[in-house]
Amino acid sequence: MEVVNVREEHDKLVRDKIPEIIEKSGCNYGIATFSDEEYRRAIGAKLLEETREVVASLDGAPDKLIEELADLYEVIDTLLDVTGIDREQIAREQREKRERRGGFQGRIRLLWTEKRERPAGG
Repeated sequence: MEVVNVREEHDKLVRDKIPEIIEKSGCNYGIATFSDEEYRRAIGAKLLEETREVVASLDGAPDKLIEELADLYEVIDTLLDVTGIDREQIAREQREKRERRGGFQGRIRLLWTEKRERPAGG
């Protein structure tokens, strides 16, 4: 039986040691380095990817949720590093916002709102 190479396209940001891991598995790969602008967009895409994985793991085993949250934190740490934002700035904003608007511990589900408006032309 003939053996063929099967290529899978990814074109996404991966952890720094992934090429080494791929090579040790006996696979071939192609890599490139992102420009600054591309890197910021790639971090945004990775943030969405990891967030989806956290959401998907909410109903599963706690270990899987911990793993996915660790991945999400890694992306957030990278984003903070790239943007020069200090973690304490985020913590301060989080505290201030919680004081102004509250947190999410109350489990409040907003069902609808209604406001009074004057009809157009009236």
